[in-house]
Amino acid sequence: MDILKSKVLGVDLGDKNIGLAVSTSNLKMALPYKIIRFRSDKLLVDDLQKIITEENIAKVVVGIPYNSDGSDSAQTIKRKRQLEYLKKHLNIPVLGFDERYTTDIAHSYGMQLNLNNKKRKKKIDKIAASIMLQDYLNSIEKNRKIT
Repeated sequence: MDILKSKVLGVDLGDKNIGLAVSTSNLKMALPYKIIRFRSDKLLVDDLQKIITEENIAKVVVGIPYNSDGSDSAQTIKRKRQLEYLKKHLNIPVLGFDERYTTDIAHSYGMQLNLNNKKRKKKIDKIAASIMLQDYLNSIEKNRKIT
């Protein structure tokens, strides 16, 4: 699968909900995709594998929630464990990417859009996933310009 003609899937792991975002095929923009319920790591792999096939995904980027100082929290360790599980069970490249502050930024966007709490809660995870994925896309674009 040619990465330049495929999409990247952004995954914002949570204990209850998993926010998903998908890049455009030119890797310029991340778009909120959907929210799925977390049931187990095995079922998550099944859900992601279906999306990978349907959306022509070439890479998965999983958000890792570091503390503001860059250190690991209990959530960081939990998400790194899930990242390793996904790396072992998905048949495409899977990498972790710093997602510090993405949920806070997503809440801010929701308030700017005047979404009430109920509507904001329904969208926040996929918005956070799209912010994290956009940060990733921006970083690879910046590296392409440097090299």
